[in-house]
Amino acid sequence: MQKIKEEEMEKIIGGDTISGPVIEGLKILADTLLNAGRAVGSALRRLTTKNLCPCKF
Repeated sequence: MQKIKEEEMEKIIGGDTISGPVIEGLKILADTLLNAGRAVGSALRRLTTKNLCPCKF
């Protein structure tokens, strides 16, 4: 592998933009975390208020 001179390194362009798939991935991650937080919050609220559905087998 060759070493790049400093002048050549300054001419390198790219890698500083956020692409569409990255933004979409972050959106999906945020949606997943939000839904998980809602589920945990609802479960905690139902447990603390004893508002659970009875299990019938």
